[in-house]
Amino acid sequence: MTPPATPGHRRPSLQRVSAVLLVSVALATGCGQQTDREPLPGVSTGNPAAAPVTVGRGTVVSVLTVDGTVLATPEYVVTARSRAILHHRAGLQPGQRIKAGDTLGWQDGRPVTAPVDGAFVRWLVFHRMRVVSGAPIAVLRYGGYGIEAEVPATRAYRLYAGPRTARAQVTGGPGPTTCRVVPHVAVGRSTTSGAGRQAAPQDDEAGAADGATGERPYPVLCLLPERARVLAGLPALVGLNTGERKNVLTLPVTAVAGQADKGMVTRVVGDRLVETPVVLGLSDGVQVEIEKGLKEGDQVLPDGPNLRVSAR
Repeated sequence: MTPPATPGHRRPSLQRVSAVLLVSVALATGCGQQTDREPLPGVSTGNPAAAPVTVGRGTVVSVLTVDGTVLATPEYVVTARSRAILHHRAGLQPGQRIKAGDTLGWQDGRPVTAPVDGAFVRWLVFHRMRVVSGAPIAVLRYGGYGIEAEVPATRAYRLYAGPRTARAQVTGGPGPTTCRVVPHVAVGRSTTSGAGRQAAPQDDEAGAADGATGERPYPVLCLLPERARVLAGLPALVGLNTGERKNVLTLPVTAVAGQADKGMVTRVVGDRLVETPVVLGLSDGVQVEIEKGLKEGDQVLPDGPNLRVSAR
């Protein structure tokens, strides 16, 4: 038996209940619709509720800081300046003293020179052999100190076309000073480097591979000024300046899926979200240069549409 209605309390009518149910269903259906298209399986398009970021202009200076160790009288390589036949300088012998700017050989009639004072160690290629641009052709020895560092494979993309300049700081020693980046000896490396320092043994299979990824790090050598007062074996930091771009389009790196060459952003177009490919330039680890794909004033979600990491 249905109890009678009391004063101040009325039973809801069937029509009112039905109306509420219809409104609830409509809201639920509307919330389930995408503003643009369904995202790809396994792809996160970020948090739509977060405030979008705007593409602006700025300067990007790419500086990569890595740990290193001071070496005495380190060896380094001289590389080919072009794709051409190399002609050795006649009479150049191992141990012969050389000065900065001295000619070591020629390619297409142009001299290949020594970057700093030191000594000639050996040739890596034969006389009149054709070599490609950037290939190691000779090993030299520096008479001062240098800092040997290794860039993890996962960060090597930041090197772009190679370090331009660098600054070094020895732990517990002199403050930051400019050092000269030279190609590291990677082929036929000697077993000693400097005053009694024994090079670490290399396993034929693993080598100096990163224990976490199994990928080999990228070696870097930076020559300190001759007046630097340091000792072999001291720990140091090296800041590699790998490039600079002024007045370019930029976005926070968190807004882009990918940090080298190509990437993807989620662009906000009215009430729609559109995944947009972009071409990337330099990055300083905080901002990244946008070369193509967006224009100044465009808005994107603050979180890039990165692939989700599988839980399996």
